[in-house]
Amino acid sequence: MASDLAPVVVTILGREYRVACPPSEKDGLLEAAAYLDAKMQDMRARGRTQGTENVAVMTALNIAHELLYPQDSSVHDASGPDNNDATNEEVSARLTRMQTRIEIAMNEMRQIEI
Repeated sequence: MASDLAPVVVTILGREYRVACPPSEKDGLLEAAAYLDAKMQDMRARGRTQGTENVAVMTALNIAHELLYPQDSSVHDASGPDNNDATNEEVSARLTRMQTRIEIAMNEMRQIEI
């Protein structure tokens, strides 16, 4: 029920957001927000990505990649670790190319808006 939700304030990149969540999930929400803030701070500190929206998109791509392709060496597909390493390298290269394209597109959009 909506009445079971409580407002929780999280801070990401110095900006406060009010999020409604069940009291039992508050700790998890705070942990997720801290993780996201740290990742976004790291992305911003790298200096290649500017603007909150760009930082958010690039961070989301990195987190999605981490979730889809964990670097846990104990997790290998049936084809073996060598093929898995090659696949991870291919995925990393594709993700890097995608990040570059997104950065270029977002910079072009920003220039059009100005």
